[in-house]
Amino acid sequence: MHEFEIQNPKTGELDKIGEADDDCETFCDPLVPENKAKLSKYFTPENKFALYRYDFGDNWEIKVRFEEVLPKKQGRKYPVCTAGKRATAPEDIGGILGYEEMLEILKDPEHEEYEQTVAWLGKNFDPEYFNPKDISF
Repeated sequence: MHEFEIQNPKTGELDKIGEADDDCETFCDPLVPENKAKLSKYFTPENKFALYRYDFGDNWEIKVRFEEVLPKKQGRKYPVCTAGKRATAPEDIGGILGYEEMLEILKDPEHEEYEQTVAWLGKNFDPEYFNPKDISF
């Protein structure tokens, strides 16, 4: 499950864009169906920010910022991610607190959970790594 929260430039109200499931019929705020909403209609030079939430159990929140409209290049797929920070958090890490605990373990090779954590993440996991080309829409 996921949703975008962004100000609707026509109404000034915050819209939540996502895909409703059976549980959301009763318990969630109304959602603008994601298959009918175009983020390009929401992002404007005055309306540059959205909040992307996913994995509601861990409650991950990512700030999305509209930078600029670039000249369209033939053969290029859009939208395009131009920048970001840090690697994606591993699935089921336990939210922000679990992620912070993982970072502390990785800093200390003497930590009792270090070997197990490295084995789970893989030896090449780098929490600082980010490549915009790895982002898919």
